Amino acid sequence: MKKTKLIIVMIFAFIISFNVSAECSIDELSRLKNTATNIQFVYYPYEDNGNTKFNLIISNSKDFTFYNNFIQVDSNMYGENGEIRINGLNPGENYTFYFYSTSDNCFGNEVYRKTISLPKINPYYNDPVCSGKEEFDLCSKWKEIAMSYDEFVEKVNSYQKQEKTEEKIEVIQEETLLDMLIEIYLKYYWLILGSIVVIGVTIIIVLRRKDDLFK
Repeated sequence: MKKTKLIIVMIFAFIISFNVSAECSIDELSRLKNTATNIQFVYYPYEDNGNTKFNLIISNSKDFTFYNNFIQVDSNMYGENGEIRINGLNPGENYTFYFYSTSDNCFGNEVYRKTISLPKINPYYNDPVCSGKEEFDLCSKWKEIAMSYDEFVEKVNSYQKQEKTEEKIEVIQEETLLDMLIEIYLKYYWLILGSIVVIGVTIIIVLRRKDDLFK
């Protein structure tokens, strides 16, 4: 009896696999998977009652149906040209989308899978220590920070000290160059003035000679 059941199960599995392979060929499934790679994902942040959320737009997916395990799909998500618009996604979260064929032969076959990792918000970007230092990388809103608050404050203050030191060095260098030029002039002014006089007299003599030649 057990052998009979096993044989029946094996025959049934063979029939199913034969039908699937006959209906959805490897070539067609490969073509669908290749087409699905053109699906594009664009996301951008927005503020919702003081909280940062993300909008996600999925395009080039009209030939496929999709599934995810975090929101319920409804008709309101579909915009123009079959675009899918999803609101309210959280920063720093990973969202996986599964796309399935809608063609007659390969209906229901998974053809594409994509995981979107949304940027994390820097928890310290709005801290008073970042005031006036918004251009500093660690004070960027979308900088992923893996350090304690004390470490963060120490690095930002270190950046401020370094910035002031660089400005001081630049000022000193400018003053040193100016002092050097003044010192050279005071030391050799007589030579510089003499050279200017000699050159000026030479030019005047040359010009006068040219005038005499053409008279």
